[in-house]
Amino acid sequence: MRIGEIADARNGLESFSGTGGVAHTYAYADADRFRGLRVLVAGGAISALEIASDLAMAGAERVTVSVRRQRYVLPKLAAGTPTDHIVFTRFHALAEEVFTAGRVNQMYTDAALRLGGRPEYYGAPAASATVAEAGITLCQHFLPLVAEGRIDVRPWITGVDGRMVRFSDGRADEFDAILGRIQAAGIPYRSSVRGPVDGAINTDYGGRMFYWNDPEGHQWELLTVSYARQPR
Repeated sequence: MRIGEIADARNGLESFSGTGGVAHTYAYADADRFRGLRVLVAGGAISALEIASDLAMAGAERVTVSVRRQRYVLPKLAAGTPTDHIVFTRFHALAEEVFTAGRVNQMYTDAALRLGGRPEYYGAPAASATVAEAGITLCQHFLPLVAEGRIDVRPWITGVDGRMVRFSDGRADEFDAILGRIQAAGIPYRSSVRGPVDGAINTDYGGRMFYWNDPEGHQWELLTVSYARQPR
């Protein structure tokens, strides 16, 4: 989930009355307790797509994934080879230092299309023209399950009223459980390591970073750009 959309994603979330409740994806252990339930998974990153696929293959009555934007989805394995070994190579790392941003973007987009194809070909929403605009994620089974009609993909959540969840395309459906990340679970987060809980993100290095503590007191950090690689 995008941090800036917490207000929309939590609009009425406290009223959700599904028997499966609302949970953070890191609390997901297995699909057993969701068998026969209508489950909404909020987010389009790896963990969300893996959980949605697991639920769809393990007996949930209906699985819906809500995304802010449709990313390109690469399989984890292509012809038996890990996709990471095909796409994220030393050549690609060096190319980012030598080639123009446009050429690198096209290189990654071509690889995404070659390995995973366009999401809309499977019945998912259309992704933007390039990886730089749409983003990229990994999941072996997600797109085939969408094509089989076992996972439905919706746009972002705009409101919750009891079991009813509304989406930005104007549609609404009833659900028994909601699985999401930081915002969907209502977990407090902050923009600095030791600062106050401000519900904001840190954009100092051109990416997005934020911090939160789990129930055991362990501190977690999420970042999209490495500050360790910034010029001194």
